[in-house]
Amino acid sequence: MQNDNSGFKIFNFNLWFWILTFELWIFSPVFAQTHPDIEVLVTEKPEAKLDTAAQAEVLRPKDIAGVTLTVSDILEKATGVQLKQYGGMDDFATVSIRGSTTDQVLIYLDGVLLNTAEGGMIDLSFIPVDQVERIEVYRGGSPGRLADSTPGGAILIYTKGKPEKTENIIRNQFGSFTTYRGYIARSQALGDFYYNASYDRFQSEGDFSYLDNNGTRANPNDDQILTRQNNAFAANNFTAILGREKKESLNWKVFENFFQKGEGIPGLGSFTSTNAHLDTLRNFTHLKIDKEKWEGHFFFDFLNSRFQDPLGEIGLGVQDNDNFTFRGGPEFHINLLFPNQILSGFVAYRPEFFLPTNKNTTPQDGPLSQRHMIGMGVEDEFHFLDDKIILDPSLRFQTFINRLSGQDPSLPTTTADNDVTNYELSAKVGVKISPWPFLSFKGNFYRGFRQPTFNELFGDRGTFVGNPGLQPEKGLNFDFGIAGHFRDMGLLNDLFVEMVYFRQNINDLIQFLQTSQFTAKAQNLNEAQILGGEFSLSVRAFKNFRWTGHYVYQSAKDIGDGSSTRGKFLPGRPKNQVYMNAEYKYRFLRPFFETQIISDNFLDSQNLLKVSHRQLLSTGIHVTPTKWSEVSFSTKNLLNERIVDIVGFPLPGRSYWGELVLKL
Repeated sequence: MQNDNSGFKIFNFNLWFWILTFELWIFSPVFAQTHPDIEVLVTEKPEAKLDTAAQAEVLRPKDIAGVTLTVSDILEKATGVQLKQYGGMDDFATVSIRGSTTDQVLIYLDGVLLNTAEGGMIDLSFIPVDQVERIEVYRGGSPGRLADSTPGGAILIYTKGKPEKTENIIRNQFGSFTTYRGYIARSQALGDFYYNASYDRFQSEGDFSYLDNNGTRANPNDDQILTRQNNAFAANNFTAILGREKKESLNWKVFENFFQKGEGIPGLGSFTSTNAHLDTLRNFTHLKIDKEKWEGHFFFDFLNSRFQDPLGEIGLGVQDNDNFTFRGGPEFHINLLFPNQILSGFVAYRPEFFLPTNKNTTPQDGPLSQRHMIGMGVEDEFHFLDDKIILDPSLRFQTFINRLSGQDPSLPTTTADNDVTNYELSAKVGVKISPWPFLSFKGNFYRGFRQPTFNELFGDRGTFVGNPGLQPEKGLNFDFGIAGHFRDMGLLNDLFVEMVYFRQNINDLIQFLQTSQFTAKAQNLNEAQILGGEFSLSVRAFKNFRWTGHYVYQSAKDIGDGSSTRGKFLPGRPKNQVYMNAEYKYRFLRPFFETQIISDNFLDSQNLLKVSHRQLLSTGIHVTPTKWSEVSFSTKNLLNERIVDIVGFPLPGRSYWGELVLKL
């Protein structure tokens, strides 16, 4: 990492944040009363809005105690979600749902797909967590009202709308490994109009200690504790929202985000790099217009990614790649309400262009690759017996026009161009039966697919090697669950319990498999089957005590006939995953405890390389001394376990985090 990310300059850059925060806290009586009213811990479980019959969960940042740095910190609390980290800090975190690959998970921001045709990891720190109102996690396929299909799940992120009152927020977060996040924002309503504007600085040295096995897993005698090198990052994030909200009128919302980030790429396992570097620049603009029965979306997304490995320490040798991705297009939705019926439909067009550049070759610019998606779909939701039975069928048709060049200047060899046009049909049928208000049964059957991404076809960032011969994935999903929600039972104020069985079969599953100690390559598996169960429990007692938890079991195997890996477990899918969180609110104090237990899983298709199980304990306290201020302290990985994640990336041990928030 470059010297401008040193700890001294980090402190110097952020000094004014701390001075301003301290002065505002000292003069607090000017802004608000000193002692807040006693508040009861509210845990009313919000419902997912987009698909009534789907197995889904809603997460709200305001309900989560402790230090929350990124959206991924919130998502790892959801049932069936596995957080995968590529470097040890949340800057490289991606998510998997029910054993899916990360590219199978669709991530939407205010109705616009964030996944690009280039593919690979979506940097979730690009979304400022303070601008997020709610997150809906759909397990097992995408809802019929979304324009895109997938054999995995979908995550819908909704940003805040019109504020109830004018508010200024100053947030300072500081933690281990010289990590800092400074955030300042203002939101205000002016009649029917409103605006939200913010700036976010997020950076870390990422220099945590880890266990290095020296590339010899079977020989513990040469293991040693080292400090992670070249793992620093620094990001700047500007966000502005301007909109109009008024009932029974034409409403609109403009979302503008400019994101810039520089970071080191430390490499795989014990084969680290000291100079590999990635710079990312992204500008995302979205206009949403809606009125009663219809809504329209128009967006433009620019992404520039430059990867440099001047010493050829990882991947395919010396690299200086400067890639550009352009996306945009319109999308139109309509919703028609009839007695006991909701009929909805959409049409969408999304062109994407990918221009690779290799500054070490002549010529430097590679041919332009492009993919055009044209989609349309319909969903018809039927309600029977006063909403006791809801039937929700949907159908989606998509056309993909590929004009993909195999002459990527970043690769040593060229391949044949991909000029294939694919026509894909996906469908979903869901049913919800609620014989009583406190009990419901849900079942879903879904057929989905996914096109291979540019990264899977051509590779990226040195560590990941492409495969131009990849075929699209096709999957069949089934799930069935029962949920009960009971309220006001004496000292037990609220009880929610849910049990779900799921099964997924995927043909031509695309998986990055570790092919050497330096690289991982995208490959098609013949057929994969993932089946398992989910158990969720949430309890609120004595008004202010809350306990939430879930257990997920999954068996993910290659079941392809004639496959050399038939019967083997799929890499990166742990069998067992447990999450528990407990907190108690007393006046202005809110202590909490959290634990995650993830069983061991394999790194390779032959099941020879294994990642050990992990148990991560976290604890902390959230304090609200006044109505306008909040203080949080957290300790993560309390037991200081030495662990690694997917593809052998080491993760941090014990770490400490603090936060001071002013709301004026």
